[in-house]
Amino acid sequence: MPEASNSLWDTLQQGNRWWPSYQNNRDDPLSWRHAAAIMLRTVDHEPVFAALPALFWELDDLTGEQVCHRLSGPISPIDHSIWIEVWLEHFTSWNDPVKQLIEQHCIAPDARQFADLLTRLDGIAFADFVLAAYEQTIFMSSTDNFAAGADPLPLLSADLTARPFLRLSRNYFLRFWSELGETATLPDDAFDGIDFNRCGGPALMLEHGR
Repeated sequence: MPEASNSLWDTLQQGNRWWPSYQNNRDDPLSWRHAAAIMLRTVDHEPVFAALPALFWELDDLTGEQVCHRLSGPISPIDHSIWIEVWLEHFTSWNDPVKQLIEQHCIAPDARQFADLLTRLDGIAFADFVLAAYEQTIFMSSTDNFAAGADPLPLLSADLTARPFLRLSRNYFLRFWSELGETATLPDDAFDGIDFNRCGGPALMLEHGR
């Protein structure tokens, strides 16, 4: 008997560095992340992932500058959660740098169609999607040497089941306040209201197809 051919699902997943990992009790088994990975399958991950450390370090520096500006003058006690507020603003603005980076590399028809949707996607959830793909490639693969010598993003955490965006945010948050001589604890509700399994409005694809 002839060997069974691979399913379309296997074909779309094979070699696709954007394909989402799955963690029980955290990720939807079938979600917008799979749709995004399919539409981005032709986008070369190497230049994107190579650019991410500098992009996020710059956002971290900008966040620190803006927080210090807001704290200028006599303020007591300091509300440490102001850092989270400023940090998240980068991913909810019209010029979200992560979306802009991805858009630059969307050349093929499916990728271009995805790029047309970017401004309507939740920037925080999308940044987490990109960071998850980056993490899988950088830390879980020995076949990519393009990042050799570059400082990887600080995604390590005691809880590796937490989403990469949350781990990165927490590490930047703690480092910033530590450098200012402050002992800060990330508020339990710092990221309440963010649904990482949903990236757009319920009518997103329907409206796009009209």
